[in-house]
Amino acid sequence: MGSIGAGGVADGTVTTIPLSSSSGLPTDTAVVATIDRVDANGVATPSLEESVVGVVSGDNLVTCTRGVEGTAQAHSAGAVVEILFTNKVWGDLIDGILAEHSQAGAHTWDGWMPAEETWTYASATTITVPSGAASKYSKGDKIRLKQGAGYKYFYVVGIADTVLTVTGGSDRRSFVSLPRRVGL
Repeated sequence: MGSIGAGGVADGTVTTIPLSSSSGLPTDTAVVATIDRVDANGVATPSLEESVVGVVSGDNLVTCTRGVEGTAQAHSAGAVVEILFTNKVWGDLIDGILAEHSQAGAHTWDGWMPAEETWTYASATTITVPSGAASKYSKGDKIRLKQGAGYKYFYVVGIADTVLTVTGGSDRRSFVSLPRRVGL
């Protein structure tokens, strides 16, 4: 538990919120912070409560989305700030689980990571990719490409700056023993 830093929060549109301290908060991901759920004495203050999503930078929450829960509003210096398990946090957790699981809990991930860039067919054994392929791909990587209603599976056998050279495609998933997989 912490508090709003000096100067407070002027209104519900401010996107940088000063904290008295950011000690112990992660700086590599956004956090959901609840402000004014209770006052400094632990007394509930429901009309002042607001949850915001922001990224810790120094002793500030920056690029905040205001009023994620509650009403976006001004907050006084010293207002209590808490990191709680709120409806927003619960929803984000469920979304993360459902990214790779069905509602019943079964794994739905097929082991293939989507390519995060556009590839272009060049020939039966080459694929044109954006610049910097050598820093993203390695010989031996396997890829899966959608072709018609099915998939074709390939190994990367050569890498140039913008070209992947691959083995001839196979209709079989005989590549499951390799650790790194990329697919479309």
